Amino acid sequence: MTISLRPGREHILELRQIFKLDAAELDSVLECLDKCRPPLQSPNQLTKVVSEVVRDEVAQILVKQLFSLNGLVGRFGTTHAEIVDGLQSFLRDPKETGDTTEWERQWQQFSDTFLRMLQCNCVRLSATANELSYDYANLLRHVRILSDIRPLFNDEATAVEAAVISHTLRLHYDSSDGEHELSVALDEADIAKLMKHCKRALDKSLTAKKLMEEKAEVPAILTGTESGENK
Repeated sequence: MTISLRPGREHILELRQIFKLDAAELDSVLECLDKCRPPLQSPNQLTKVVSEVVRDEVAQILVKQLFSLNGLVGRFGTTHAEIVDGLQSFLRDPKETGDTTEWERQWQQFSDTFLRMLQCNCVRLSATANELSYDYANLLRHVRILSDIRPLFNDEATAVEAAVISHTLRLHYDSSDGEHELSVALDEADIAKLMKHCKRALDKSLTAKKLMEEKAEVPAILTGTESGENK
């Protein structure tokens, strides 16, 4: 069964850039992915691996598309092979397609290797990990603590007699219905407690990562960091 894909124009243009890679480049990329250790990599790390055999720009596009298309497998309950079959009509560019037989040969060569890339253990694990890292109802985009000085005036408002210093925690986050902002007043004790909890959360991340890698013997990544940081 071939599923009905509706990629946007940007995705189609990026996929066509990947399609233009020759057989040797495709095979080299697949070889790099197969040898990737550990098999769990962040998008940036996987891009560095692929850029060893293709241009940086193409490596970024390739990893982006591999991650994106892997996400469709679980989302729609389909297979990697059905995803690749669904791309065929979008990769055929009428302006550049001359000999139909030659195009079909190129497609078959590309589709076989690209399918193996999608099914590669490194790509599958890394794409799933990346998706799970941000699979939450609300995603924090930006946070600031704003400090205010509020003057206390005399009865005639002709002089400042004192001041109150206060703080506001401003959160900018995304959800399924768009962008949102939340402001919360903080006092000195709140800020100290927040710092303590943030430090503890970072320590827990390292402890959990060490446990998974040393005891369970499975690779683990910290959301928002590159593997190898904070060791």
